Amino acid sequence: MITEAKLDKIQTMAKAAIPEILHAITLVSDEDVPVFTRDMAGGELALFGVLPSFGMDYNTADNFKDKNKMIFFLVYKFDINEGYDAYRAVYNDIGKYVIRFRDWLIEEHVKFQGDCLFKDIDFRTFDADPVRNYKGFYGYMVHFNLKTE
Repeated sequence: MITEAKLDKIQTMAKAAIPEILHAITLVSDEDVPVFTRDMAGGELALFGVLPSFGMDYNTADNFKDKNKMIFFLVYKFDINEGYDAYRAVYNDIGKYVIRFRDWLIEEHVKFQGDCLFKDIDFRTFDADPVRNYKGFYGYMVHFNLKTE
């Protein structure tokens, strides 16, 4: 299972790989967003990692893995009153970071050695969905399944 410590490690690595990410915050629920982002400035790229739910991928008692449902948000705090052009610019800008985040996951998956967090990403489940006004944030929600031992 992906623990808070493992999720923090993933976010720290992503932040190092994409230096434009200025904030990496772990969330357990939607109620955490306004609490931990109260002082965050607008227009700063944030990565929210949601502590995943998990189930089992079970073949036999000796051969099973945890199937983690990973959710990340790549978002900006944004005031919708800035107008339509600024609104469109948010999605165009953050879309580039979603692609970089995806490419970084692929690189980590390919170069894994031994027991690596990225070894069993199921890229068939990878999706990036636009998010509008997620507690004052705009951008994309990225989700995929990740199996762990």
